[in-house]
Amino acid sequence: MKYLNIFLVAFLFVFPTWVYWHEDGSVQRTPANFGSDSCRELIQRLSNVNLNSPARVMRPAFGFTDEAAAQGKHLQFGFESEYMLSELDGIVTVYGPKAEFGISEADWFNMPVAERSQWVRDHIKDLFPQSRTEGGLVRLKRDADMDFLPDSLIFDDTGNVEFVLDPFDTFEEWYHSIQKLNRTFGEGSQQATISTPPDSFFGRNIEGVDPSKVLDEKIGFFNYYSDYDILQKLSAAARRYEEDPTKRVTRNFEHPFLGPMTSKKQEILHSMLRGNAIGEKYEADRLQRIAGWENSFKYTGGTVYRPDILGERRVIMEVRDAHKNFPLLADRLLRSLYFMQHGTGGMDQLKGLKNFDPFADFEKFPIEVQEELTRLFPNKANPNYDYDPELKKALDVFRNFAYPMRDWSDHLEAFGKTEISDQVRQAQDAYKEKLRAIVGRLRAQEIDDSVASNEIQGALAEFSNSSGIAKAFADYEDEVVFGGNRGVAFNQFVREATIEAGALASSFPEKIWSGPLKERVTLLQQKFPQMMKKMEGVSFSYNNSSGGSRDIFVVSLKDLSQQQKEAFFKEYYEAVSENTVSFPLSSGAGHLYTRLGNKTYDFLSGLSARAYPLPSSKRLETFMELEPDEFMRLRLYVENGTENSQKTIGGFGYQGVERETVGMLNDNRPGSVNPNPPNRFQQIINRVLNRGDGTYTPTGEAHNCTSWLCTAPIGDNGEAIHDLAGAPRSHRIHTNPGWWTSWLVNYGKRDRMPFAFYFTDEGLEEATSSIGQAGKLDWNFDTH
Repeated sequence: MKYLNIFLVAFLFVFPTWVYWHEDGSVQRTPANFGSDSCRELIQRLSNVNLNSPARVMRPAFGFTDEAAAQGKHLQFGFESEYMLSELDGIVTVYGPKAEFGISEADWFNMPVAERSQWVRDHIKDLFPQSRTEGGLVRLKRDADMDFLPDSLIFDDTGNVEFVLDPFDTFEEWYHSIQKLNRTFGEGSQQATISTPPDSFFGRNIEGVDPSKVLDEKIGFFNYYSDYDILQKLSAAARRYEEDPTKRVTRNFEHPFLGPMTSKKQEILHSMLRGNAIGEKYEADRLQRIAGWENSFKYTGGTVYRPDILGERRVIMEVRDAHKNFPLLADRLLRSLYFMQHGTGGMDQLKGLKNFDPFADFEKFPIEVQEELTRLFPNKANPNYDYDPELKKALDVFRNFAYPMRDWSDHLEAFGKTEISDQVRQAQDAYKEKLRAIVGRLRAQEIDDSVASNEIQGALAEFSNSSGIAKAFADYEDEVVFGGNRGVAFNQFVREATIEAGALASSFPEKIWSGPLKERVTLLQQKFPQMMKKMEGVSFSYNNSSGGSRDIFVVSLKDLSQQQKEAFFKEYYEAVSENTVSFPLSSGAGHLYTRLGNKTYDFLSGLSARAYPLPSSKRLETFMELEPDEFMRLRLYVENGTENSQKTIGGFGYQGVERETVGMLNDNRPGSVNPNPPNRFQQIINRVLNRGDGTYTPTGEAHNCTSWLCTAPIGDNGEAIHDLAGAPRSHRIHTNPGWWTSWLVNYGKRDRMPFAFYFTDEGLEEATSSIGQAGKLDWNFDTH
């Protein structure tokens, strides 16, 4: 028997980042459907991460300590990316032929890029005499930021040039490196892996953990997510079909290796998991069947179990369904990372879910529908190969279109959704009738094969929403999988991951405290009671008159050594970094500094960053609390400004900006762009894709040290920071560091500005008594 080597990329399905529920048209969801909106914002929209930021700590696998992680019991992350021979232009800017091919490095890079790519295509068999082994296309250019690249590339069985990277020890390293690779070479067909020690995956030799229960959890995990991932794609496809019914929207269903999990593949998967759990079924021939046989559970469109890669050494899960969509790839990997670090507790409730039977379910169609599906979406066997009959049946992609006809009753029972049983049956009947009608029109020659195929795929996609099945899966994830304590733990995990892999990652401490901001600061006070005290309702002056009041935390730095100061501020950064921006200001200061994490940013000739300077005299630091998605947008905006301040902020002017700005995260210069992006969604897309559509018209103004930050468009609808703070634009406070901080501490919204910090070189008792006796804190907000 020879297993099929088929050309994968031609059929791969490009998945959009957003998924829409069809029922009311108002709810947007994302591919991994994380329990946290901020996580979705991170995974889908973040790009341009700081590749020079230091690597974070390794993550211990479930059941292991940080100490064990340092000894190899940690999670690792892998990556492969395939490029068709028509996609070589980026690759040949770094890679070229070995010297033995008679072209010097200088001559190679003197050739036009298009000629280099054509040379590789013309000599592909010489460069790669064997597939799946390193060949003669080698790395010629060396860049310290790209040390993760392989020295040689591979030519795979499907006719593509492939990058196979060594594993990364941290998610952050993986994320930054793949971003860099994609920016350099363009996005190929990408796959990611996460690996973990077998004892962790199967719950072996872990105190208090029952391996048999963990095995059931893993079976339930794969049962649930193998269908959920497919249903999300169908939901996305339904939206695209509404927008353009002339396109095939579910091409993964006509792909032999990216379709849904079937009952036969599920049976093999469960058998493999049960054997591997007790150290069995690792024989070489058995692993080879997983790697290459057509009915392998590897060949499904989702996150799959891959014991064939490293056998007993490490358990690997592979994300196979992202193609060129890196946000989706990172999304899926982050989800797996969470479960591999925190365990799959509760998923054993889903161990009995049955899967799609492509043979029995296909028989539920009328005979004429069966015949036309078989003709329109034929078996994908390669005519040049001989197949075992059973394996050839696995290539019957026409049977995938019976996916909606399966028995969903076990799922509805497990999810507590039996009330939609009638809705599911009605949707199944409607789907069957739609296909019958399409076939009738096709045989009457009212439509051709292409239109019929498009309409069949549209009907398939629509089922996921009209039946309520996709939403039932989503509700179960939100309410059960990530509900209760697990939801709290997952949201904490998300917060840590956003710090590690998001924009300005190097601006944050390795550890951050989570929870409500007031509680975090109260905990900080409790840890340093001799030097920190809260005073409520402290009054301030505003424009030389009585103003408002604000709670303040007085921090005395008197007689502290440099080491003691650094110890306090280390915990200070950890306590206040999450979802806050603050403005440290000395008395009579003439320049605004903006703190994010443990760095401060200021704008003069450009936007620059430096380590947060420890106070050497009295300092007032006003705080603003942001929503998680606002915080993510602010980080993106600031990072864009540090990387290209002229394009993002424009030139510097002392008066600041009073009129309109472009209002995009990568372009907030004074002025407008015509045509203006129609909505904020498109503005974000433009930023992610580095688009520069439209003509920029300046106003003649220029940002100063305050307006660049206050006009940052981070709100859900593009609101600027000073709008979120409730500051009236007519007062021009967003153009002056003293006016801005004075207004925040006096009149800023209480839910946004809960307190300020006052650092002093006086003793704690002396400082608080002075404020208490005066009934206010005298502070000079006038700029010098």
